[in-house]
Amino acid sequence: MFSGVSRGPGAIALALVTMLLAPPPTARAVEFIAGEYKGRRVLLDEPPSERHPRGGRIFSGDAKKLATALAQGGPYAEVLFNSGGGSEPDGLARGRLIRAAALSTRITADAMCASACADAFLGGVARRVEPGGRYGVHMPTIAGNAGMVSRIAGVIEREMRKGSHRGAQQLIFEIEQLSAQAASRWAMYVIQMGASVRLVDAGTEKLASDMKWLNRAELLDLNVVNVDD
Repeated sequence: MFSGVSRGPGAIALALVTMLLAPPPTARAVEFIAGEYKGRRVLLDEPPSERHPRGGRIFSGDAKKLATALAQGGPYAEVLFNSGGGSEPDGLARGRLIRAAALSTRITADAMCASACADAFLGGVARRVEPGGRYGVHMPTIAGNAGMVSRIAGVIEREMRKGSHRGAQQLIFEIEQLSAQAASRWAMYVIQMGASVRLVDAGTEKLASDMKWLNRAELLDLNVVNVDD
């Protein structure tokens, strides 16, 4: 990105802040569609389209949409996922709603479920990933926390003007604490849902900007998939 252009540390820092603050690609919130799959009544995440190839994204407040769908349109047997992820709190909340309703979850052969969607998927009492379906995880991140990103931007700009690093050091301590809390929160949820806590280790192999796609052996070994039919 910076090849061929000479930039000092300050300019690079500002460029990084700009990237952090840039709005995410246009995406649509998840909308659930009632339907039938293999003789069972199901809720289906909004499927991908040409404009939205990753399907619906999980935004803040989407867990409430699922609660409403379950209350107004049930009973359902299964939730079918097809989403690239989104809001971590809503992913966890959706998973807990699914578990409370004793529903199964499935990723079909042509679908993907990653990041916050991967968390929601774990809420299924019975969890299936069909051959060709993809399940992806990555390290916990606070990059989606707009308040924290703005705070980081402010501290960097202020410290650059002052020529000091003390404020930046304190900010690093805070980021480390928040990251540790996010990892702990994820680990506790994974355990509660009956998957192996080693799933968290697998996630830390990839930055939040990347994705680790689990193969079939890993899905079974980590108890992400607990029904292999």
